Amino acid sequence: MLAVIALLMFITGFSQPVNAVVIGINKMRIDYKNMLRDGYAQDTVRITTDSSDPVFIDYIIEGYAKDWITIKPEVINVTASKPGLVTIIVQPPSDVANGNYSATIRFLTRSIGTPSGQFGASVIMALPVNINIEITGVELKSCSIGGFSIPDFEIRQPLVLHYSVHNTGNVRVKPELLLEVWDRDFENIVLSKHFTSDEVLPTVTQDFEESIDNDLSIGQYWAVISSSDCTGQGKLTFDVLQVGGVSDKGELLRLEVKPRARTGELLEVAAAFKNLGSRSVLASMQGKVEFKGKIVKLLTSQELRVNPGETTMLKDYFKPLKPGVYKVSARVKYNNKLTFEKSETVLVEGPALRQKPVAWDLIIGIVLIIVIIALLFLIERKKRYEQQRRIF
Repeated sequence: MLAVIALLMFITGFSQPVNAVVIGINKMRIDYKNMLRDGYAQDTVRITTDSSDPVFIDYIIEGYAKDWITIKPEVINVTASKPGLVTIIVQPPSDVANGNYSATIRFLTRSIGTPSGQFGASVIMALPVNINIEITGVELKSCSIGGFSIPDFEIRQPLVLHYSVHNTGNVRVKPELLLEVWDRDFENIVLSKHFTSDEVLPTVTQDFEESIDNDLSIGQYWAVISSSDCTGQGKLTFDVLQVGGVSDKGELLRLEVKPRARTGELLEVAAAFKNLGSRSVLASMQGKVEFKGKIVKLLTSQELRVNPGETTMLKDYFKPLKPGVYKVSARVKYNNKLTFEKSETVLVEGPALRQKPVAWDLIIGIVLIIVIIALLFLIERKKRYEQQRRIF
């Protein structure tokens, strides 16, 4: 008995506190499809925990394709407020046959606090991620562009275009892009530039920045970005400012008009404009109403002053004269700038059919005639009955 007590005291004295933590992962399976030999593909998983202290994560890679897989970063630690983003990279060898291959990555909790686990050992928890890799001999070139932005800049400074390229194929891409800059009224191209992005690996989305010299004067411009190699197109607006100048910003939030109407009905068109800048602006709606491809009414609202952060409704009216589909489009002009255009359609029907008044006099007359006939019939029937009684 004394030996058992001594053994329990020994175990208790040397045991460390155990901290049970929970970890989670957003993907339990990843498919890498249409990969080439000696190719490249990557995907990302997100590891979370409920611990406020850093939880360090180990990993074990198993399966036939384990040597094709690389994990980044090599040191993974997560907290409740800072999940871990882990990139799983697959690079098949050049001599592998076509087919499907698999592997499993097990993410394990190692310790809490520091890599050496000074806060005590944690209960080990494992999360498996199953990897399936399809090897093909067919090259697929596919990509998309997006994420466009051009910050306002001062005159004689470079135009800086930000964009991203997403490689959705299985070969490296280096797409060519075209930037076209239009004047404020979108009537003339004032700058055109072809340029090529850096190389982007398969499955990768990469951000780029292109700096373009220009001789644009002060004012508002529109930019259209496209690519003959990738899908996607961008349209945005920017300002060239005088040195130390302030840029006005505004947005046409929505265009409101009744979707169904009758001919001859007076319809209100209202543009909801919000001032996103730091100073007040004078704003008015400018638009048009089209019917069968022809402009039948120009829209112009009263000019109103809109304070920073304020939203106001700019209104005008039109009256459709023929049944059919009308297209209503408008934008807002504010401090010599223009918003993006918005449009709505209105289905116009002919005038409502007038219901003929009910001929109550005629109906009442017919009912009275029917009642009189019925009464005469009953009286005649009663007379015949009385005569038959007298005979018998």
